[in-house]
Amino acid sequence: MPIHPVIPKVDAQLFEKTKEFIYNCFENLSEDALLTKGRIRIQYQKEGCVVNLIPEAFILII
Repeated sequence: MPIHPVIPKVDAQLFEKTKEFIYNCFENLSEDALLTKGRIRIQYQKEGCVVNLIPEAFILII
């Protein structure tokens, strides 16, 4: 069952800071990438991406 969390009232400045952090710390994929284990889709207005929260090297160890 999908989970659709919504965080209300996020302004553009906060989104830009968050996006910068995510792009620097995690692997980012195109918005149309498939959601698999460890990936989440982030969307704000008309902008979005899929973020891989689990590094590939970590998956290989498991």
